[in-house]
Parts: sequence; structure tokens; C-alpha cells
Amino acid sequence: MSKRSILTRLVVLIPALVLMGAMLAGTMSCGGGLFPEVTATATPTNTPSPGTGNFAYATDLNTAKLVPFARNTTTGFLTAGKALSAGATGSGIGPKGMAITSGNDFIYVANGSDNNIYGYSIGSNGTPSPLSTPSFPEGSGTSPQQITIDASGSSFMWVTNSGNASITNWTISSNGTLTGNQTQSAIGLSQPFGIVNDGTYVYVADPGNGTVSSFSILSGGLLSVNSSQPSLGTGSPGKPTKIVLDPNDNYVYVADFNNSYISAIGILTGGILAPAVAFPRATETQPFGLGITEVSSAGTTLDYLLVANQATTVNGSFNPITTPGTVGTPGNFPGNNVSVPTGLAVAPQNNFFYTADQNDGTVGQWSIGASGCAQLVCFVRKVFTEGTSTTTGPFDVILTN
Repeated sequence: MSKRSILTRLVVLIPALVLMGAMLAGTMSCGGGLFPEVTATATPTNTPSPGTGNFAYATDLNTAKLVPFARNTTTGFLTAGKALSAGATGSGIGPKGMAITSGNDFIYVANGSDNNIYGYSIGSNGTPSPLSTPSFPEGSGTSPQQITIDASGSSFMWVTNSGNASITNWTISSNGTLTGNQTQSAIGLSQPFGIVNDGTYVYVADPGNGTVSSFSILSGGLLSVNSSQPSLGTGSPGKPTKIVLDPNDNYVYVADFNNSYISAIGILTGGILAPAVAFPRATETQPFGLGITEVSSAGTTLDYLLVANQATTVNGSFNPITTPGTVGTPGNFPGNNVSVPTGLAVAPQNNFFYTADQNDGTVGQWSIGASGCAQLVCFVRKVFTEGTSTTTGPFDVILTN
């Protein structure tokens, strides 16, 4: 069996979901150099002010590595650095989710294969260095998936564990060490995956139950169940995976993998969730990665939901959020420039976004609202995470704050 065939099989992301019957095998024409690039089909002409997001990171599912990138905030171009170990690949399901502290001091990686969280300090040049204690066992949690760090600025971190339906709570010390972990189970979850927080509440997408759940943050970072809703609304369970908050923390949006829907769920007083409203994606299948961007034109600002799709020749869509909680008619990403994307991250300047493409071993760059682009988003270029496309499988991508 070829390495590419093995990698294609490794796109099974959540143990209880048989996600891929037949995957698309992407090919690409690359230039020379250690990190070859596809020739750009669009040149970014916008000139945003430099700022945050100078560095990017990708987890590599297949090689169990954390890959750093330097990012030019004007052109959006990425330059890959030296990959670091993020645990053993084990059964092949290695590192997945990541989170970065608000001060860009530390980055943490969840490895679903060895049940550890790996911690790194971030140098001034963006280079990650393993902490003096490089890994932290996930308590009684098994198969950690995604991570969120307290948005209120406190030092709490939460990790979803799909293997035993739990969430682990950590405290981040001043030197980056994780302490005081408590793994909470029996909290109404089955196979929790996506997780976000607004500093007061934590929201979890659970593909095992087909629900989205809300939790209050208590003293010490413990969680208390508030409510849950079927991810497709009207009592219909789905397979929600990634989850994002809108800019005003009034809604959460989830990608429903099996049913090719995007759902919007209102956040009521006390963190209670309103019934989900599902929006079908006519030309997309298996949506996974999500991000929200703001685009200003003629004095009007509109939010867009960016969606990466796994099993389709349509890469994804940009969906206008015409009013909060209402997802409008999607426009498709142009061309066939990604292959089995899972992660999606939007630059702080809202001028570019990036996709982690498992099946061709790259991180893809897309422009947002650039001059000369025929629609809202245009493909710009790709860069390999490490080695060659036949040996790598990037799962997630994240930018510094």
C-alpha cells in the first residue's frame, strides 16, 4: 500500500464516524526548493497594515509534528520552519487541535493517539520550544481532540476527549506548565470534538450525540451543564464537528459533517442555547473547517462564514451572515485547490485565510476581498508543511493573536 493510500485512510477523524468512503486524491504542480509552492492564481494587491498574526502553526496528523511558519502580514505568504515532535503517531491518529495563549507565549497541542497535551513556549521569532515538562497526560481523558483557552484572560484551558466522553480542565502556570487537571465525565456528552468559549461559557460540538452543548465556567475552571440542542434543529441529530463563535458572542455556528449543513444556534441569557437553525449546502459535502471574517465595503461591514469541505470537488464556500444567525446563499471557493481540508484559520487583518489540507500535505493560502479577485475569496498559493506531500497530513492550522 502506498503512503498516499495510507494517508487517505487516516482521514478518519472521529472514532465512531466512518467519514470517508472514497477520498479525493489531489495532485499539484510544484516548484522547486525545500518547500515547493503551487504557482499563484491570484496576487494579493490589498495593503493592510502589518500587525498580529505574524506566525502560523499546523499539526501534522501523519507524522506527529508541530510545524511553525513565519507569516508576512501584507502578502500573507507562509515560510515553513523546522517541525517539532508532538508525540507518537500510534495508530495513525496523532496531533489534532491547538490553542495559543492570549499573549502568544505558549502553544498547546492535543494528541489523540497517546492521550497527551504537548506544550511549547513561543520565541520572539515564532519558533516553538518544548517546555521543561514537554507533555502532560490527559488525566483520565482519552483521545483528546480540540483545545480552547479561557477568552476572559484567566489561565484555564479545556480539552475535549472523544474516547471517554469527557472534558479536561487545566490551569496554565506562568511558565506554561499545565497543572491541576480535572477530567469531567458524565456531563451529557458522547464523543465531544469542537470546543470554544467566550470567557463565561464553554460550547461543545458532540458528533456522537448530534448535539451542541453549553457549560458555565465555575471556580477553578470546572464546568456545569447549561443546555444542549440537536445540531440540525427540530429534534434532528447530526454530526457536528468544528464550532465557531460569532464576533459578538451571540451565536455559535457548527459544521454538520454527515448531513452537509451549517447550523446557527443562538445564545440566550445564562448561556442557554436556542433551537438550532440549519442551512443546507447545495453544492458541498462533508463540511468541516470553519472561520468567520469581516469584510467592509462602501461603509458597510458584513460577516462571512468560511467553510472547508472534505469530500467534494468544491473546496468550500463563503456564506454571508446577512443578520446574526442567518447564513445566506453561499459562493464557492474557486477551482480545485485543496484536498480533504480539515483546519481553517482567518488572519486577524481579515485579508487572508488558510486551510490545512490533509490529502496533499499543504497549508493553502486564500485572499479575502483582494483587488483583482473576481469574487470574495481567491486562491493564492500552497506550501508543504514538511517533507513531501506523500508523507504528511496536516490537520489543523492556527495563527498567533
